[in-house]
Amino acid sequence: MTDPSHPVTGRRALLRGATATVAALGLGALGTGTAQARTPGLDSRRRTARSGAAAELLWAADFSAADSNAAGFGNVQRQYEDGDIENSRDPVPVVDAPYGMGRAGELHLVEGQMRLEAAPQEGSDLADGTRRFFRFDFALGPDYPLDQDNSFCLLNQIHHAGNDGSPPLEFDVYSNQLAIRGGWNSPSGRTYEEHVCEVAKERRYSVVYGLTLGSGEADSVIDVWVDGEQLIADYHPACGLTYGQGPAYWKGMTMYCDPSLSPLTVYENNIATGTTYASVAEL
Repeated sequence: MTDPSHPVTGRRALLRGATATVAALGLGALGTGTAQARTPGLDSRRRTARSGAAAELLWAADFSAADSNAAGFGNVQRQYEDGDIENSRDPVPVVDAPYGMGRAGELHLVEGQMRLEAAPQEGSDLADGTRRFFRFDFALGPDYPLDQDNSFCLLNQIHHAGNDGSPPLEFDVYSNQLAIRGGWNSPSGRTYEEHVCEVAKERRYSVVYGLTLGSGEADSVIDVWVDGEQLIADYHPACGLTYGQGPAYWKGMTMYCDPSLSPLTVYENNIATGTTYASVAEL
């Protein structure tokens, strides 16, 4: 089934940006409590656990920087009113964001704009059989059209290798909810849509998702956690996650929507990828 409201989202062109050095990020403590802190040997085990998580962290943006270029992202893509995708190094600004976000990318779409994306430095070779974890935190600004029912409102996505068709996994925010969707215009024609949770404006959410990449439903798996609670477990998307077209790739920092919905603002940070849940969840 084809979703007439969802446009083709292809064109991988130049999404992999130039390599940038990312400042090392410290991981938060894995436990609290005075009694535990004084237990002989526990600090050593904590250090080992944190070292392991750091080793499993493949890439994380450094939002202490001034913009997306300095934060470690590469190419930036913009698009207006269904026009051509514009590839550039003109960065997404990083600001002191509200709602407890701290330093975050400010993804503001002006009227008629449909795309603003910054490419990460990892997550571009997601072959069949790969197990990978991703994180993004977000907050919707007061101008975000949250109660409208147009599902074409992506905050994050995994894209297939081909140049045509819609993504096998997108995180959309519409109708006061966060949902995962995929498969429109896919080779199999199979689609899916799954509610994750209710969301509100001007509030921070932390999303971690784990994927096992595959070409079809049986060998593709999606797990999703929001604010530390697992809300989607062992979900098999009908269309698969690579469409059998070669390695899929991660879009990183994203706001992509129907141009009739802008202007709008979203803040995003803690964007990271790793090989375990802890490697991204404990940032």
